[in-house]
Amino acid sequence: HLQGLANFTVYTVTVATFNQDGVGPQTATDSIMTPETEPSAPREVEVVPITMATILVSWLPPDPTNGIILDYRVQVFTVASGELFATQTVAVGANEQEDVQLVNFSGLDLQNMEYWVSVSARTAAGRGPESDPVIVGMTPTEPPTTAEP
Repeated sequence: HLQGLANFTVYTVTVATFNQDGVGPQTATDSIMTPETEPSAPREVEVVPITMATILVSWLPPDPTNGIILDYRVQVFTVASGELFATQTVAVGANEQEDVQLVNFSGLDLQNMEYWVSVSARTAAGRGPESDPVIVGMTPTEPPTTAEP
């Protein structure tokens, strides 16, 4: 029984007996792969307002991926109510595992509302945790400062 192995990783294994007389003959080398598990959260999530109604969301794949990423789910929530505003699922092709991913959301009211955005990834083993939320939208105005005479 081997312990402490990384998920979705190929290992080369050779087995030999060991006793008071020393090491016995080794078996043929064999390769094994540990199973996929849920991925970690996507990294470096960025939200850029394009207009007062549209945002562009970008992120990097999880590290570790713990398997082959099948899709990403991007969710936008309103900060005030915590309600889901919109969600998009982005399928990933086999050759897109390392690319930066991009998604547009429109119909927002960035002038009057704040939104938080999170991204999660999914492997065949399931969906991983959400990224840390990124807040976008109205920013409170600073109270005016009075000039000292």
